[in-house]
Amino acid sequence: MILVAGSAHLDILSRTSVDDDSVDKIGSVSISIGGCAGNIATNIAEMGGEARLLTAMNQSAYSRIIESHLVSLGVEPIIVSDPTLPLAAFVAHINSKGELVSAISSMPVDRVEFSENALTHAFAGIDAVIAECNLSETNLLKLAKAATDAELPFYIGGVSESKVCRVLTLAGTGFVTALFCNMREAVRLLDYSGCDDYLELASVIGGNFVVTQGAEGVKIFNTSGMTIVQGCSIQEVTNGNHLGAGDMLMASTIHNHIAGVPFPLAIEMGTLKTENILARQNCSLGAPDAMEKIISQNRHQSLYDGLTGLLNRRATLSVAESMIALARRSGRSVAVMIFDIDHFKGVNDTWGHDAGDEVLKQVAQVTTDTLRESDIVGRWGGEEFVCAMIDANLDAAFDVANRLRQRISEQVTEPKIITISGGIVMLEHGENISSAITRADALLYDAKHGGRNQIRR
Repeated sequence: MILVAGSAHLDILSRTSVDDDSVDKIGSVSISIGGCAGNIATNIAEMGGEARLLTAMNQSAYSRIIESHLVSLGVEPIIVSDPTLPLAAFVAHINSKGELVSAISSMPVDRVEFSENALTHAFAGIDAVIAECNLSETNLLKLAKAATDAELPFYIGGVSESKVCRVLTLAGTGFVTALFCNMREAVRLLDYSGCDDYLELASVIGGNFVVTQGAEGVKIFNTSGMTIVQGCSIQEVTNGNHLGAGDMLMASTIHNHIAGVPFPLAIEMGTLKTENILARQNCSLGAPDAMEKIISQNRHQSLYDGLTGLLNRRATLSVAESMIALARRSGRSVAVMIFDIDHFKGVNDTWGHDAGDEVLKQVAQVTTDTLRESDIVGRWGGEEFVCAMIDANLDAAFDVANRLRQRISEQVTEPKIITISGGIVMLEHGENISSAITRADALLYDAKHGGRNQIRR
């Protein structure tokens, strides 16, 4: 498990189509999710590693969206939450070449001091620490000292020229395993440090000082001198933008380094990984369409049962009412069935809820496979399911229901042979779906008292 500490935030990016001197330029705007620490953590998770993110946010709906998206991408978030904090956001203008022209960042992580409880929670069971310079100097020092006390490698990434100088608070401590900067950040850091060159700066900071220069390569400065690693050709990439490229390089390098790969080789592997990713997309958290994915996920969650994948109760009612409206306009019939799993409580009590969940998923699958695509299947609640079948008279619907009952008993046999009981009715003139389900439910009750494993009509 790698602990990553720093920012995760909204990304609002404007891209100019053609560079000119006008104030109101023609281009495009995207709203996504980014953040150096968030990018690094999700990239590590994407590579098969385990990542935990320590960050700070306010309690807005936007923050909850970011948190849920991190979880969906395989990251374990530890969030210091405070309603007085500003929105975590990064607003940037990018030119037609994909270069960052200007940006404004609002980073709650530089306004919060992590408590000892938060650090204890964050450090449980980890193998390495990665921090970025959106963090305050106090938090950088706390994290570096805690990592050293725990004998863990400690890596730092610069996030801008204005913030990278915070790393100088660690100068001479011996805490730093590696510091990653781009060229602009490195130049600013050199100026502020008072050092004559990067080799002297590397000796002051300690560990490896990594300066990324895009297609010109990656330079590694340490007590042994300077090493140049072949660069990735990001200058030749025209799609997307280069935001997140450094985060990808850090994630890949550190993921391989803590696995035992020598540092220069880990850098080379990270460079190749970044080049391959940049050839098809940018490296920001969740990619450019993250918000679109989140909205789609939320819509899916609002309509479908998370366990079985069937329509949930509310969506079943809504979709069935649309079916009924269509049927009435065209003079077609609708059959409505409700069924449940016999002795389902006994499955949970005897074999556990995991076994019960598996039974529900299998019953849902057999039901979907048995009914037509035009029919509606929903999970009504617990072990109950509702089906609505258009263009089916009572005899035909009853035959389908019994065929379903037979298939479930033949195909769902673990941890025991599963049977169902149900009731089926025809929708009457002027009747709504809720009323039809109530009538079918009364027949289900009769089937239960009649010995189970049967359909009543």
